[in-house]
Amino acid sequence: MKNIVKSQFYQIIREKMLWYMLVVALLMQTLMFLLPIWLDNEEATSAGEFFAGNYGLIVFPVFFLVVAVGLICGVDFLDKTNHYEVLGGHHRYEVYLGRVIPALLVGGLGGLILTILPVVLYTLMFGWGTKIAPGPVVFRLILLLLPFLRLVCEFVFITFLVKNPYVMMGVGY
Repeated sequence: MKNIVKSQFYQIIREKMLWYMLVVALLMQTLMFLLPIWLDNEEATSAGEFFAGNYGLIVFPVFFLVVAVGLICGVDFLDKTNHYEVLGGHHRYEVYLGRVIPALLVGGLGGLILTILPVVLYTLMFGWGTKIAPGPVVFRLILLLLPFLRLVCEFVFITFLVKNPYVMMGVGY
């Protein structure tokens, strides 16, 4: 199983689509918060006040999770790599966990990066403010790791059920 996980990380590092998706999701996530201020000349509020009532923070990380899990777990169904690994002597649980572990790590960390980085950029630009203490907000942002991991598990289940990454991307989102 160690070799399967290593090969999946090798594949993730060289997968250009995943990196493009991370950059595009990050740009979209950041622009979603900054464009209303730049275009409508709205008054820039502090980061604590802005993110306390803004629930749009979760849209693009979930989209990234769908694409990442589809690329990590589902692409090997198209060229039957999973089948050949089982024929090569690996157990089915090794093949399964060899894809789930990288999907959990990349999905969880990628989702956290996409969630925390816009908050950091907005804070650097406009300051935090005094309305909300930053400690509980940081704690809540880190606690978002648990729903991200749950969503990754759901998307992995759908991927292994339909055995097609593109159908999973359509159904999952």
